[in-house]
Amino acid sequence: MLYLPGKITMWKEDRGYGFITPDHGGPDVFLHASILPNELKQPPLQTEISYVVGYDKQNRPRAVAVRFKRDPTTMSIVPALIVAAFFGLLAVLIIILHITPIIFVVYILMSLLTFIVYATDKQSAIVGERRIPERTLHRLEFLCGWPGALFAQQYYRHKSRKQEYKTTFWLMTVLNLIVLLGYVLVEMLV
Repeated sequence: MLYLPGKITMWKEDRGYGFITPDHGGPDVFLHASILPNELKQPPLQTEISYVVGYDKQNRPRAVAVRFKRDPTTMSIVPALIVAAFFGLLAVLIIILHITPIIFVVYILMSLLTFIVYATDKQSAIVGERRIPERTLHRLEFLCGWPGALFAQQYYRHKSRKQEYKTTFWLMTVLNLIVLLGYVLVEMLV
């Protein structure tokens, strides 16, 4: 995805949208509140951002992804902390309980694969191509890819707003952790 620099130069809080003026010139780009971080209701005017351009049905430019250059609320560190804590705890369990480190490698590889699949789906959404089915994303989350999915949701601002999707994501994560716990318990008994 190619992020372009610009500034938010107009915002209508009551309508939930505004416009970005590109640094490189050209027409203003529509910006809808739905692609902003959850905690940001009204972006301050003149805020420097990077954005990805997409087009609506009338071929008008609109932002389909944004990153704030100086606003710390745009990239929450909570998902990164959760992922780091999980991998740290998993490493400790492997060392203390003498469990095969292959499980750690599986989580890393599946998380990387899931992150890439999320990125691909986000790009498909931007350009209006065929999307990856949600059930495929949920299967990857269950199959040890949930750490990558959690990070990708925050990084790409993808699949992070739809409540039904988020509920199923957390269900897949909990089910995966239950399976992992069962594996650890079996390894302890053997």
